[in-house]
Amino acid sequence: MKENKLINLLKSKNKEAFEYLYRETSPLVYGILKNYIHTPEIEDAMQEVYVRVFKYIDTFKNESKLMTWMYRIAVNVGKDFIKKNKNNFINFDDAEKKYFNFIQSDENVSENAINQITNEKIDQIMKSMEDDERLIIKLRDIEGMSYSDIASVMDIPEGTVKSKLHYSRKKLQKLIENENIF
Repeated sequence: MKENKLINLLKSKNKEAFEYLYRETSPLVYGILKNYIHTPEIEDAMQEVYVRVFKYIDTFKNESKLMTWMYRIAVNVGKDFIKKNKNNFINFDDAEKKYFNFIQSDENVSENAINQITNEKIDQIMKSMEDDERLIIKLRDIEGMSYSDIASVMDIPEGTVKSKLHYSRKKLQKLIENENIF
């Protein structure tokens, strides 16, 4: 469905459009929220994201992509949940591993096992990084967002996105080198 048509349907509170939006975006919203919230609380946070989308869709001005606007809402919800629960920590469980699963089905079993161990180790290493560092790597390197979209989502200048991404990548590289994974 074309974005403009979807937005118009959402603004008219079309139930099928919201169902479509949820089906298409929930894995991405879940992934963003994983940067901020415990796994058991994510369903509540996801519900809050979609409630806000429903409630504020009329304020969407088409100045950015709909998904960029939703990412911003998800980031804000994640930060709100952190404020509510100061003991919050990030838990990269099996649902997150799809982003790091580079294993091809035609590889042999030993390569698959090595790759799986490597992916799990990278998950562990990323847990030690700051929320914004993980998020910026995920948005750019895993989800392929543009610098301008990331700037909008994170509410920072585009130059800061490039700088933070550079330093976050260097930090991840150093952490991986310290673990002797490769």
